[in-house]
Amino acid sequence: MFGDELTPAYDIVREFRERQDHEQTYRIMLHDLFGDTAPSGYNKKSKNPRRPGFQQNALTLYSWIAALAANTLIQFAQTLPAALPPGKYNRYHPRTLRRWLFVVPAEIWQTSNTLIVHLRPLKLRPLWVTIVDRFNARAVRIPWLENRRILLSLSGSRAEPVFDPAANRLGVWC
Repeated sequence: MFGDELTPAYDIVREFRERQDHEQTYRIMLHDLFGDTAPSGYNKKSKNPRRPGFQQNALTLYSWIAALAANTLIQFAQTLPAALPPGKYNRYHPRTLRRWLFVVPAEIWQTSNTLIVHLRPLKLRPLWVTIVDRFNARAVRIPWLENRRILLSLSGSRAEPVFDPAANRLGVWC
């Protein structure tokens, strides 16, 4: 690479970036999607321990499901609403999306025709407001739960102490 006088610098940078993307994808598969916990491909109950045989199907299925999950998360991140700067979530890793968007404290109530999910997100409140508004506007029904409509709701913002009663701010006057 350093002795190459003929290749334009931009082409070298593009080639390096492509390799970097592959390495980053490997890191995501390994750490975020737990690729290192794949089942062993060797038959541990083989009659001949010296030649146990290799069962490729388990590894292939596990890898395929992990890659499918990664692609789904990437597509999900690309469709997030533009409540914040456009494309902000486009390059987030699955672990970050899981931590910020999927692990959210919530309570669930079920009525005769509705399933209410009361969310208490700890981060990204403007994004959650947009997601909840769009989701509720679609009037999603759950067919396997007696066709109940699912409604998302957000907890109200926390009341903060206010030390100046003249300030017209919401909160608890102390």
